[in-house]
Amino acid sequence: RILLVDDDSAVRTVFGEQLRDLGADVTIASGGREALSFIEDADTAFDVILSDFAMPEMNGLEVIAIIPVSYTHLTL
Repeated sequence: RILLVDDDSAVRTVFGEQLRDLGADVTIASGGREALSFIEDADTAFDVILSDFAMPEMNGLEVIAIIPVSYTHLTL
């Protein structure tokens, strides 16, 4: 399971389809807050989180920094 996070819709579409073509189960988030919502609501943990760095509101580094603090059951 892969969580793909990017604010650019073209990147999300192309990269998401490429990952799916390789057989990946991909969840796509358009930004950091949506990504954290998907993590919180997921029945099973994501194996990989691929995130853009430069995004409005919350950048990729901020998203990754929140995960071990707020979701202690996950391993980075």
